[in-house]
Amino acid sequence: MGGGRIIWRIGGLDATFDAERAAWTSLRGADDADGTEFLVTPEEFPGFDGPDARWLSNLTIDVAEIAGDAAGERDSSDATSAAGGVADAAGETIATGRDGDAIATEHVDGVSLDPSDEVGRSARTIRTAALDGLRMVDYPDASTIDVHIAAGDETAWLAIAELFRKRDDDIEWTIELENASDRPVAIGRLGVPLLMNQFFRGDDAFKYEQCVLRHMCLIGRHSWAYWQKSSGAMPLLLVALTGRTAAHSFTVDHDPRWQQGGGPGSTFEGAYELNLVDRPSGEFPHACGPLTLAAGERVRFTLAIAMRDSYDEAWDWLAAVGGFMLESRPGMVVPVGQDAEITIRSATRPMLVAESGEDYAGDVTEIVPREIGRADDGRDEDGMCGEASGFGKSVADDVIGDVDGFGRGDDIVRGDANVSGVRCWRATVRLGGYGRRVFHVKLDGDDHTDGNERNVSRETFFGIESPETIYRKQNAFVARNQWETDPTDPCCHGLLMWDMANRRRINATFNPDLPNWMAGGSDEIGLVSGLMLSEWNVYRPDEEQLRVLDGYCRDFIEQRLTEQPGYKVHRMVPWFEMFEPWAGRGADDVWRAFNYVHVANTFLNMYRIAKRYRAEYPWLNEPTYWLERAYRYFTAMFDYWMFPDGEGADRYANMGESALAMHLADALLAEGFDEEAARVRGLVEKKAWYFAGKAYPYGSEMAYDSTAYEAVYGYGAAIGDERVMASSMRVALANRGRQPDWALGMTDLRGCGDSGWNVSYMTQLGAWTIYDWALERRHYDPDLLRSFAASYLAGFSIYNSGGYLSDDPANDGASAWIHVAETGELTGTRPGRSDGSGSKRMVRGFVPYSGESALGYFGALRSAASFVMRDPDDASLRGYGCELIDDVCGRDSNDARSGAWSRDGDVLAAIAAGLSGASHGDAAAVANGEEHRADDYAIRPTDGLRVRFFDTVHDWAVKLDRDALAEVRCETCVTNGGDAEGDRPIIRQVTLTIDNVTGDAHDGTFSLRMPAAGIYRLTVNGNEQLATAVQLDADWHRIIVPFSGASANIVCITAA
Repeated sequence: MGGGRIIWRIGGLDATFDAERAAWTSLRGADDADGTEFLVTPEEFPGFDGPDARWLSNLTIDVAEIAGDAAGERDSSDATSAAGGVADAAGETIATGRDGDAIATEHVDGVSLDPSDEVGRSARTIRTAALDGLRMVDYPDASTIDVHIAAGDETAWLAIAELFRKRDDDIEWTIELENASDRPVAIGRLGVPLLMNQFFRGDDAFKYEQCVLRHMCLIGRHSWAYWQKSSGAMPLLLVALTGRTAAHSFTVDHDPRWQQGGGPGSTFEGAYELNLVDRPSGEFPHACGPLTLAAGERVRFTLAIAMRDSYDEAWDWLAAVGGFMLESRPGMVVPVGQDAEITIRSATRPMLVAESGEDYAGDVTEIVPREIGRADDGRDEDGMCGEASGFGKSVADDVIGDVDGFGRGDDIVRGDANVSGVRCWRATVRLGGYGRRVFHVKLDGDDHTDGNERNVSRETFFGIESPETIYRKQNAFVARNQWETDPTDPCCHGLLMWDMANRRRINATFNPDLPNWMAGGSDEIGLVSGLMLSEWNVYRPDEEQLRVLDGYCRDFIEQRLTEQPGYKVHRMVPWFEMFEPWAGRGADDVWRAFNYVHVANTFLNMYRIAKRYRAEYPWLNEPTYWLERAYRYFTAMFDYWMFPDGEGADRYANMGESALAMHLADALLAEGFDEEAARVRGLVEKKAWYFAGKAYPYGSEMAYDSTAYEAVYGYGAAIGDERVMASSMRVALANRGRQPDWALGMTDLRGCGDSGWNVSYMTQLGAWTIYDWALERRHYDPDLLRSFAASYLAGFSIYNSGGYLSDDPANDGASAWIHVAETGELTGTRPGRSDGSGSKRMVRGFVPYSGESALGYFGALRSAASFVMRDPDDASLRGYGCELIDDVCGRDSNDARSGAWSRDGDVLAAIAAGLSGASHGDAAAVANGEEHRADDYAIRPTDGLRVRFFDTVHDWAVKLDRDALAEVRCETCVTNGGDAEGDRPIIRQVTLTIDNVTGDAHDGTFSLRMPAAGIYRLTVNGNEQLATAVQLDADWHRIIVPFSGASANIVCITAA
C-alpha cells in the first residue's frame, strides 16, 4: 500500500484500490503484453471525478423514507438491536427482519409496487462517491478492504458497507445496506457503475489494443459480464453476480459530461450501471423490483471480479463461483420447431425449465469425457449419466414451490477456481413460438421462492421462421411493397424504406418522423433492398422480382440517382432542397463511397442473373450491359472526392466491398474486358496493400465501428494476405459476444456498446469473414464453425417472424431495422434529447423501419451454407444448417432419390434429427467387411439457400451456381478397417440430389473439391452411358453437366 492506494495481485489480475475514492481505479492483466487498462481512470478523465463519480464500487441508490404506522422518531438503539437479521438478496429482493422472517417485495396482481407511489415518501438519489465525510476505509488484514458509510440524513439513514476480500485468484465483493432508522425505507434502484475502458479514442492501435468491449449476460440470478480488447487478444476481465444476487436491467447515463476528455473523434456510450434493485418498466418488465427494508433490516449483495486468459478458463471460473455458462448449438436464435442442443458448465446439477408450455426442455444429462469415465460410476459407454429425475418440464407444470428432488447441494468450489469441480451437462430445447422464448435455469443448491421468476436465471432464446421462408417472404415483400410506383414521386421505381408501425412505405408524401433524406432512395436505407433482392435472384429467379430489379436499376439508379457523365451516385434523389443533417451541401452531392459499392454490387448481381437465366428471361439486357455498369460505378468511386477527407474510396473499407474486390476483375476478364479488368486489379491491389501496411485498418466515419471487417478481409483475400484475413476475422469475432443472449450472443457491437444497437446488418455481413476463413479456407476450428452458425441465425431475429413484431397482414414479410438493448422490450416512444428531438418509436425494443436490414440479409445470402463437423465433446458427427437423416443406406428401393445410393448391406447410423442436435455416433453399425466406417452420413440442407455444403470431417465440399441441394449423401471407407492410429476414412462416393429451381432442362454448374487428388467417376441420373471421368483435388473444380427438366437431378461422384 502506498500513496493512499492498495495494490493486489490476484492470479492474473493486478488491481488497484484508491482509498481516497473508496473505489477500484485500475484493473490490468498481470501478464498482458499490451498493458491494457480495463477501467477508465481519474488520472485520464478528471472530469469524471467528484460527487457524481462512478468509479468501480461507487454506488447509486434511489431511496425513499416511507411514512406510515412505523414512522416516528429514529432510535439508534432500536436500529442496532434490529441489525442482526441478514440475508443474501436476490434481485427481487428478500431480506430478513427482526425475527428472521423473509420479507419480499410487495406485489399486487404480480406487479411490483413502485416506491414512488408510496404516500408520504421522501425520495432522493444517493451517490456514495459524494459521502466521503461519512466514509471510513479499513484494512483488517492484507486480504481485506472494508468500506463503511455511516447512516445519516445524507443517506436517508441507510448504513452502507462494502467488503472486498482477496481470494486465491479473484476478488469477492459484498455490498450491504442496513436501514438504521425506525421507519420503513424503500429502495427503488441500486446501481453498480461499470465504467470500463470502452471510451473509444486515440489512434487505431489504441482503439484495438487499449479499449475494451463489454459483453453483458443479463439473466437475473448468476448474471455476469466480460470485457475483451477489441483486437480479440486476451485476457478477459469478468464480473459475476454470486449467491442470491440477481439483475435484470441496466441504466445508461447519457449526460454530455461522459463524452468529455476523449479528444476529437472519440465516442463513449455513457455511464453504464447494472441494477441490482430496479423498478419494472416497459423496457425491463422483469426488473428485480424495488425493495422495502423495515426498520433495522439489512440486505446483502455479492459479486466477484476476476481476470482469465481464455474463454474456457472464464467459463470454468463462472462455474467455480457458483454460476454457470450455457452454450446453445446452433445458437440462441433458432427456427421454431427445430432442436437446439445446450451445454451447461456448472459445479452442481442444473435444472432446465421452459417458461411457456409451448416450448420444450429435454432431460438434463451429464457429459463426462471418455477418458475419465469409470466402469463402476453408473455412466453408460458414451459417458452419459442418465436422466435427471424431475427435470425437463415447463414452468406451467411447477410454478410455485419446490421441485421434487431439487434441494440444496454441497458447497460450491470458490476462490481458487478448482476446475475439477466443474461439470458439463447437456439437454435439448425446442421453441414452440416466435420471438423471445424463456427457459429458466436453476442449479442444485440454489434456493427458490414463490412465483416463476423468483430467484432464477432467465435464458432468453428467440424463435424465427426457417431461413428459406424468411428469404422468400422478405424478398417478395420488398418487390411488392417497397418498390415506389407513384410516377409523381421523385424516387419512382426506387426501393424505399418500409414503416412497420404505419404499415406503409416512407416516400416523398409520407415521412412522419424521419429526416427527409431517408426518403431520398440512396444510402443504405435506399440501396440495400435492391442489393439483397438481386443476390436472392441469382439463385431463385422470379420474373416479377426481376422486372422490379430491371426498373429499379435502369430507371431509378441510372436515370434518377446517377449524374452523368462520370457515373456519380447522388446521396439522394435531388429534390432541390437542403436536407438536414447535411445542410450546406446539396442533395446532389456524390461523396458517399458506400453508395457506389451497393450500386456496383447490384449491377454485378444483374450480370450474374443475366449470365445464368437470360434464356428463360430474354427481355433482360445482355450480361455485358450489367457488367460494364458495375465496372463504371466501382471505378467512379475512385475518381472523385469521397467522404471522409476525400479518402473514402482509397483508405476506407465500405460495407459489401469484398465482393467487388474479389470477383469484379475476374468477371471482366472472362468477358474479354482485359483493360477494364487490369484497372480494377490495380485499384484493388493498391487499396489492399494500404490495408496490409496497417495493423488495424478498420476506420470509418465513426470512432469505433464494425463495418469495415468484411471489406478489409476481402481485400486481403484479393492479394492472398492471410495476416490481413486472419486479423479481420479475429476482430469481427471479438466484436460479437459469447454470452447466451439472443440479442447479444454472436451479434455485432458499435461504439455505443452492447447497450445500443444490436443485431445490425454487420451481424451477418461481418460473419461472412468467419464463413470464408473457416469453411472456404479450411480452418476447421470447432469454435469458429459454431460461431459462424450462431451469427448467421442471429441476424434473422430482426425479421417479423410469425408476426412477433406485428401481426397485421400488411407486415407479413417485413423486417425491422435493429434492436436496441437499452429499450429492452419497450413498445412506444423512446425519449430523445432534452429538447424533445431524437425520439423514436419502438416495437418490443426494435426500430420498426426496414432501414439497413437488407444489407445483413445480403451478407447472409453470401455465406449461407450447411456443414458437418466432428463434435469435440463426444466425437460424434454434427450437422449445422442441415438435418442429419436417420437412415443412411437402409432405404426403400422404390425411392427415386435413394436409388443412386447403392451399397452392399445395410448400415444403420445413430443419427438424431435436428438442426444442431443431430449426431452420428461412433457406435453406428458397420457393414460390408472392414472397408466401412461409421462416418457415412446423409443430410438435408436447411440453411435457406441450399447451394453450399462443406464436410469438415473428410474435407470435401460442393457449391452450386444455380438450383438447390435437396440431399447430400456421403459414403466413406478405409481399406484396413480404420484401426491404425491417425488413420482417416476416404471418400468412396458422394451423391447429390439437386432440386431444379427453374424447372427446365439446362446445364447444371457446380464446383467440387476433394481431400485427395484422383480420378472420380461422375454420373447424372444413373446414366452410366454418359458417365465421365473428372480429375479432382483440394482446389475448386468447376463441373458442367446436363440436367433434365425433372424436378430433381441426381449426381453421383465415385472414387475410381
